[in-house]
Amino acid sequence: MYVLKEHRKQGVGEKLFLKAFSFSKKKGYNRIILCTYPEMKEAIKFYKKHGFKEFKNDGKGEIYLERFI
Repeated sequence: MYVLKEHRKQGVGEKLFLKAFSFSKKKGYNRIILCTYPEMKEAIKFYKKHGFKEFKNDGKGEIYLERFI
């Protein structure tokens, strides 16, 4: 998921996340896993605000987060 800079702080990311979360729940998934980079600080903050927890940092520049549904 990515929101262009000019569309941030307008609720676009929130809507995308809620849609993806709802879709995943309806399909019977029990968790969502995502990968991002340390320099994506705003994205990490967004994901943690929505209940994601870091479960793996490969030390090569990728951070993995998960949230159980």
